[in-house]
Amino acid sequence: MDIRRQLLILFQIFLAALIQGYDIRRVCYFSGSSIYRDGHEFSLKPKDIDPFLCTHLIYASAALDDDGISVKLPDGYDDFQQYRDLTNLMTINEDLTVMLSVGGWELGSQSWSRLVSSRTNMEAFALEVIRYLRMHNFDGLDVNWEYPGTRGSPPGDKHNFAELLEVLQHYFEIEEEPDNKETLVLSVCVDPTQQMIDKSYDLNRISRVVDFINLKLYDFYGHWDDPMRVYPHSALTGENGVKNVNSLINNWIAQGVPKHKIILGIPFFGRSFRLQNSNLSAPGSLAIGPGSDNGDGYPVKNLCHLIKNGGLSEQMYARVPFIVHEDEWISHDNPVSVQEKAELVRSNNLGGVCVWTIDMDDFNGACGTKYPMMFAVLHGLHEYDEYITDKEEAMLFMAEQKRLGKERLSNVALEKRKAGHMLDQLNVPHKSESTFIW
Repeated sequence: MDIRRQLLILFQIFLAALIQGYDIRRVCYFSGSSIYRDGHEFSLKPKDIDPFLCTHLIYASAALDDDGISVKLPDGYDDFQQYRDLTNLMTINEDLTVMLSVGGWELGSQSWSRLVSSRTNMEAFALEVIRYLRMHNFDGLDVNWEYPGTRGSPPGDKHNFAELLEVLQHYFEIEEEPDNKETLVLSVCVDPTQQMIDKSYDLNRISRVVDFINLKLYDFYGHWDDPMRVYPHSALTGENGVKNVNSLINNWIAQGVPKHKIILGIPFFGRSFRLQNSNLSAPGSLAIGPGSDNGDGYPVKNLCHLIKNGGLSEQMYARVPFIVHEDEWISHDNPVSVQEKAELVRSNNLGGVCVWTIDMDDFNGACGTKYPMMFAVLHGLHEYDEYITDKEEAMLFMAEQKRLGKERLSNVALEKRKAGHMLDQLNVPHKSESTFIW
């Protein structure tokens, strides 16, 4: 074997080890609007999230002011309590990264287009974002523009969007970080289809500057299609030309996007269709509109009740399940398909998994195990043991801190009693409890 071949083999081994050394991300979006969707009593509160299930938690979503330069709470939100409750989870899991997503479908393109219309605007936005993130104790920004070059956004915004990300990354890097804080993380949430790549994304520039890219590998089909046919909205494999996770990820890799920055998106919701003919329900059959979810998506925590209580059987197509209930056809993921997608991430050295959204999982275990979808992610990534270890270590640490705190409080109380007794003997008034500092 010649020296060049030996060097090539050594380089390949080194590269494989380097790629394998990347921490796999478990990115969980949390929907701030879930309290309105589910009601206060039945919604997942940020403070109740298990902070060890995810490596990254992303609040979805903040909005932009009309000027496109300032970040704000969405209309209808009147306080920052969800922000505080979410970021407070970092006191339980110090390795957790909590980020803020800006954008979403409701925001549209107008404010974004105004923002990227000049370099001056982009730089002002970057400074404002840094101020806003630090003020609310977030670790980074997720940019979710739906979508550059569409919905009233001119074609040139494809390149302006890449420039915006470059500006953000530059200002994140030159920021003088506060004490005990690291450089802000930058991610982007994208539609991974080739059609949207052509219109919206300069892959080379984007992949160079962001820390990771969350691919929305769902909503491939829906009530917006014309003609409308029932197909899985998050198919893993392709059958008869069906859009699917496997081919879309391979396309991104083929276009030079580093594997370790590709985050495979998994929906924790189903998509429903109303069949044109309830007797014709095979994949590809015609539909006339959305089903009982009215086009909003069917959270897994509700879907599992329908399957369990309705005695429905899941059928498989393109490695994901669907159910038929009377004239309704519902495509979704279940723990089995989620685990298989997570295994694909691990076996191909991708950057991780992102879920939309953790509040749609069966977090109370009403249908069985708590967080069945998230635990399927953990098992598929072979990270369940790590999850248990991290959680046990954190709980032991917190218990020890609590014990030490009680001992300290006990000692302080004893000293106060002694001091009070001495003051009684001297007939001196006690110091007010409210001003006692320790």
